[in-house]
Amino acid sequence: MQYLLELEPTKVNYSEFPNEDASNVFTGTEFLNKINSGETIEVGDKVLVVGGGDTAIDAARISRRLGAEVTVVYRRTRKEMPAIEEEIVGAEEEGVKLEFLAAPIEFEKRRRAYNKTEMPENGIR
Repeated sequence: MQYLLELEPTKVNYSEFPNEDASNVFTGTEFLNKINSGETIEVGDKVLVVGGGDTAIDAARISRRLGAEVTVVYRRTRKEMPAIEEEIVGAEEEGVKLEFLAAPIEFEKRRRAYNKTEMPENGIR
């Protein structure tokens, strides 16, 4: 399983998640840069993308096109996703699965590990 994270490390502290430095964990921009540079990336059979923005959706769609079963997890609702709606719909049409109100608790080399979260009524943590 590959894990693709939408946010750059400077914007979030990944050290709160065990195994965040594993070789199968990339930021979304790192993944997209490697793909756009022509680098071959073995995404494997399953990819978990964490995030709900354009970078996450782009990484998810590319991973799907490379043959992986892809799930995007986003900590808020679909309505709150910042990605362009047409891109979200396109990802779904390509077979990308979306799960909402979910966040990672750790990254493991061979399986996904995340939990469902309860969001406060105002949507702010």
